[in-house]
Amino acid sequence: MSFKKECPVCRSHLQSFKSSPSTCFDQETKQAIRHGDDQRACSECWELYLSMRVEERAAVYIESAGDHMTNIECMFCPSPLTRAGLKQLSHIDTINRYDMKQIQATRRKCQARCQGTDTPFQNFDRVAEGRIFTCQNCSLATCVDCDRPEHTGETCTQYQHRILCDPVRLIAEAATQNDARLPDAKVAGYCSNCKVPFENIKNDCGYTICWNDMAQVPGGCGFRFWSGCHIPWVGEGSAYLGGRAQHLPSCKHHFQLCKSCNRKEHPDETCEKYLVRLRPIADAEDANHKSAPGEKHWETGHATKKRFEMSLTYLEREQQRKERQKNGCKRKAAAE
Repeated sequence: MSFKKECPVCRSHLQSFKSSPSTCFDQETKQAIRHGDDQRACSECWELYLSMRVEERAAVYIESAGDHMTNIECMFCPSPLTRAGLKQLSHIDTINRYDMKQIQATRRKCQARCQGTDTPFQNFDRVAEGRIFTCQNCSLATCVDCDRPEHTGETCTQYQHRILCDPVRLIAEAATQNDARLPDAKVAGYCSNCKVPFENIKNDCGYTICWNDMAQVPGGCGFRFWSGCHIPWVGEGSAYLGGRAQHLPSCKHHFQLCKSCNRKEHPDETCEKYLVRLRPIADAEDANHKSAPGEKHWETGHATKKRFEMSLTYLEREQQRKERQKNGCKRKAAAE
C-alpha cells in the first residue's frame, strides 16, 4: 500500500503535491523559502484560496527578473506568486479574471462598441482622469465604477434605481448598446456589488455574473453571486467558503451544520447513527457515479463518500482521545 500525504488544509490524502510550490522567493531578503509537506496544499485548496484573492484584490503585475510578479502572496508565506505560478495553481477562469482586472486597471473599451467586435482597448489612467472614461473615437462617456453611461448629478445607486423603474428607457439604452437580449428580459433584482439590474436565467446552478467585457456583453462590474439570495459566489460571505449556512434562511439551500461532525444538522440522531445511516447512500451513489434523474443534492458521488470518511475519521480520533484520557485518569488514580 503506497503512502499518502495529508493536505494540511482540508485533511484529504494524496499521493503527492505536484502542483503546490515547494520553494518561494523572498523579494526583500533575496532568499529562497522552502516549504515542507506541512506547508503544501492540494489543488482544490489552492483554487479556493486563489479564486477568493482574485475576487477581493485589484490586479497588479510587477516586472521582476524576466517574470511578472502578482500582488497575491503564497498561502503559506508572504512571498508574492508569479503569473506563471498563479496559472499553474489556479483554474483557467481564475487567471483570466485576474488578467482582465489587470487590463481594466489601465485600459478600457468603449461601451457602445463603436467599432463593432473589433473595438480596441484604449489607455485609461484612473488617477488622472477620475471615474469617467471617454472614448477617443465616439466621445461616449462611461462611469467606470458601475460600467454604465455617465450619470452627471446622480450616484451609481440612484442611476440604477431610476433605470430599473423606467423599463422603456432600459430597453432604449440596451438597443443603443447592441444588446438584443434585454428587450425581452424580466428584471429579477440588483447585482449585490454595483446594483446593476439583472434577469433570472433558467439554469440549475444559480451562478450569476454581473455582465462585463469578460462576459462579452456590455455593462456590469463582473461580480459573481448566487441568484437565489444574492450572496457572493466565492470569498467572504460565500457558501463556497462558509458552507450552506451562509445562504439566507429563506433560501432553499440554507441549512446549519452540526458542530461535532460538520454535516447537516441531525437533532434526532447522534453523529455516529447519522453517519452510519448515510453510508449506504454514499456507497450507492459512488457506485453509480451520479445522482438519480432529477435529484438535486449537494452530497453526491465521490464527494459524499470523501466527506463521510473524513467525518468518520474525526469521530474515531475523538473516541480514541477520550479513551486515552480515561485510561490516563485511571493510571493516575492507581498511582495515588
